[in-house]
Amino acid sequence: RARAMDYLAPSEAVPPGRSLPMWAGATPPNAFRSRQIVRYAHCDPGGIVYFPRFFNMFDAALEDWLSEGLDCPLGGDLMAKRNLRTPSLVIGVEFLRACRLGELLDFDLWPTRIGRSSIQIALSGKAGNEERLRAAWTLCLVSRETWKSVTIPDDLRAGMERFVSCS
Repeated sequence: RARAMDYLAPSEAVPPGRSLPMWAGATPPNAFRSRQIVRYAHCDPGGIVYFPRFFNMFDAALEDWLSEGLDCPLGGDLMAKRNLRTPSLVIGVEFLRACRLGELLDFDLWPTRIGRSSIQIALSGKAGNEERLRAAWTLCLVSRETWKSVTIPDDLRAGMERFVSCS
């Protein structure tokens, strides 16, 4: 009960997370930011974001990064022209504080590892200056024709590398 109350009505700042192995702490200055409003469709009847809806918000942040950060819109370029897909392999999330209807959330996204065909991404969700959640997400790039992994194209890799943490 005490942990639930602290989640819903925080009394102090949240310490840095330790449950996500790749989490190094502060968001790097070159992280990509996707700003999203908490909508009614995201919430349970109490006006708090229902946790599965965060995964839709993560996906929206990824689409924003591909389109705005990498100049490779998911639908028009990655899926249509290149015929590639990005299935999720692993995702870990740490929910620190509740997010409520009408709040503006900033999702900061940055790659922590870029492999041959996979990428590990860190996400930090904040309302104002308060971190509300963290995620570590590994995706793979696959061909739509074969559903086998493919090498990340050079132009996408170069774009991704601009967002890798410098710290």
